[in-house]
Amino acid sequence: MKPPLGPYHSTAPSEKENMLSGKDYRHFTDPELLNDRAWCKQAIERYNKASKPSFDIDMDGRMRLFRQILQPDRLLRLADSSNHPIGTIGSKILIEAPFKCEYGYNVHIADNVVIQAGCVMYDPCPITIGRGTIVGPNVKFYGLGPDTRLDARVRNGSEGKLRGGKIMVEEDCFIGGDVVIMPNVIIGRECVVEPGTVVSSNVQPGKVVAGNPMRIIRDVVPVPTQDDEYGRVEPAMLANMWPGERSYNRDVRMGM
Repeated sequence: MKPPLGPYHSTAPSEKENMLSGKDYRHFTDPELLNDRAWCKQAIERYNKASKPSFDIDMDGRMRLFRQILQPDRLLRLADSSNHPIGTIGSKILIEAPFKCEYGYNVHIADNVVIQAGCVMYDPCPITIGRGTIVGPNVKFYGLGPDTRLDARVRNGSEGKLRGGKIMVEEDCFIGGDVVIMPNVIIGRECVVEPGTVVSSNVQPGKVVAGNPMRIIRDVVPVPTQDDEYGRVEPAMLANMWPGERSYNRDVRMGM
């Protein structure tokens, strides 16, 4: 039997729990979230400094520092770490400095991803970058914003609340420089987002989009593979090599 709750015990979710579930939360004043962001800033500062040419540190060393942004030891050591979000990092990735995010533990980067310099991620909720995607310079992932249902008079500045939303970029996308991606957006696989685009709604797979407001320009044009080219070239080559082959086959079918 569970003991009765004390008179001052609260079962209300914490601001961090509200943030992670995509609900309104106190972004600017909650002590736990302020502490999380402070730890992340320290890890980011170490990574960005170590990426300078004047620092004698190899790629493996830099990736160990980057891992501390997404998978900090202090969270892995928690007794209840299984209940806390932890970022994920794939293999053969390239993250150019400077890089910035707010929490790190909500960032998920798959294999063979390239993120060029100047990327900023506001990550109160998960931001996922799919395998083989290239993110151009100065791309901004804005995973948070005000609750637009509220009147401006009750947003209350630093004492007010914000709300986060997930962002997902699927496999094999190209995100051009200076793109802005808003919360609650999925960019489908093999998409191309032209430089300077503001992505505020989902993008279907295989589309080229551009502009503010964003619009669909066209479908991505598939590039022929080596097998496709071989399949088209071989019959023509055979016809040139044996010009009588076609008439021979015709004569056989006619019984001549």
